[in-house]
Amino acid sequence: MKVGRFVAVATSVAAVVTLAGCGDSSEENSAKVKEAAQYSGDDRQGYLEECAKEEGSLSVYSAQQTDLWQPLKEGFQKKYPGIKVETTRRTSAETAETLSKEAQAGVNKADVIDVKVEVAESLLDLFAPFSSPELEAYPETAIGPDSKYVISDQIPYGIIYNTDKVPNPPKTSEDLLKPEFKGHIAMSTTLLGTQWVGWMENKYGEEFLERFGEQDVRTTDANTDAIIAQVAAGEALVAPGVNLSGVEALKQQSPNAPVEWLPVDPQWTQGALSMAAKAPHPCAAMLYIDYELSAEGQTINPLYLSAREDAPTPDVVQGENEPVDIWEIVGEHSAQAYQDASRRWTELVDRYIIK
Repeated sequence: MKVGRFVAVATSVAAVVTLAGCGDSSEENSAKVKEAAQYSGDDRQGYLEECAKEEGSLSVYSAQQTDLWQPLKEGFQKKYPGIKVETTRRTSAETAETLSKEAQAGVNKADVIDVKVEVAESLLDLFAPFSSPELEAYPETAIGPDSKYVISDQIPYGIIYNTDKVPNPPKTSEDLLKPEFKGHIAMSTTLLGTQWVGWMENKYGEEFLERFGEQDVRTTDANTDAIIAQVAAGEALVAPGVNLSGVEALKQQSPNAPVEWLPVDPQWTQGALSMAAKAPHPCAAMLYIDYELSAEGQTINPLYLSAREDAPTPDVVQGENEPVDIWEIVGEHSAQAYQDASRRWTELVDRYIIK
């Protein structure tokens, strides 16, 4: 049962790549999409606003959490009250599968897409190259191939622990192998959990995972918010592969919650913002992309970190503590390499950690 679940996840993501590859990538984008996406005249803002008012709305397919996309939607509609934003939220894999199937059926609903960067790489044929004045504030590494996406949000993942019950918190991931943590480690087996397993194999080798599995890890397919709640309640003492934003959000609600985030072998999850190649509302889409990439859009929820070079970054993830990105863990920047690596990580979880 458990193995089947993981295989299904890997298969669905692999199917997305196949479907996207079968789309009609040879068809030229419409003149309107090209013009809106690449317009660089001095009257660009006026041109986009006038055109977007005529369009009246746009559709955003997003894998972002509600606490990020909802403020973005509200902020955009406050700035452009005549443009309605319709947001459809699914996971990155579900969003990608929907886009690919719609493309095959000749259905064009999406204007803006925001999914994890590793999934965006498998959908490049469905995205339009775009240019925005806001890109000047982003490093080259944040801009995808042919300017078809930009890293729009980043969340660091590390280790959390219960501050009331753990006097000596882990300083390295290898500290999770200490006897006092046996039976008291919580871990999510979602894709982010398996990504942590891949990072550990990359850094410490497969033997580490075998020893980690001997710690009687409490695995669950719940998201990291549920893991944070377990540690805060003392049901588990420590947990790897947990996001900083989730911990900070809990502390905002419950300032005395006994849980702390540590930048131990941290990694990023990164969102990629794109424009659909056949966007039905390209001018509104471009205005939305401009807004999300702006300084205002990038700081609308401070729990999500920006790739903008002029945006503040918490000290906890600077310098030696800067998280690695997915491509460093995979070892190669390609959608196929990610799919292959993801399947292997799932196999490692099944082999060593799930009991």
